[in-house]
Amino acid sequence: MLPLCAYAVLGAAKSNAPGFWTALVPAIALAFGIWQFRVQRDKSKRPDLYFRNESERERKFLQRQATRRMQIGALIGLFGVFALVGLYHPLEFYPLVWGLALFAAILALGWAGALAFADVVAIRAHYGAELDLRRAERLALEYKIKKFKENSLKELDKAVQEDGNAAPENETSKENSPN
Repeated sequence: MLPLCAYAVLGAAKSNAPGFWTALVPAIALAFGIWQFRVQRDKSKRPDLYFRNESERERKFLQRQATRRMQIGALIGLFGVFALVGLYHPLEFYPLVWGLALFAAILALGWAGALAFADVVAIRAHYGAELDLRRAERLALEYKIKKFKENSLKELDKAVQEDGNAAPENETSKENSPN
């Protein structure tokens, strides 16, 4: 992977090739795409290693997410290849191949965009359900706390009233005492 990117960037030093910085961007896209593909493929192939502390529902979600992101990484790498090939092979030589490559690149970018959108929607749906569950639990706990406070205040008022009724007797007995 790295030699291919280095060749592409260093090949930019040729007189008919584009500049170094022009070739660097597609080379970075290619390297990032390959790296992302490898990382996400590993996650989707070995979920027990990466997601061992998660519930079964969470593990399945994370495995599907890794599969989507693996496809996005492959498409970013493919787009990097298209861009590098386009930099070094001018349009004038093979117009039909260029047209097909441009169409394929646009399709790849569209598919990557669709996968990214699906990833966002899936995350929102998955964690939205989790968030609703946590909100319901929080409301139930808040209700229990409110009831506990009300009961505690009632018991406190009751204890104060009992002490209040007992206090005048103690005060009158203190007044009648010889001290």
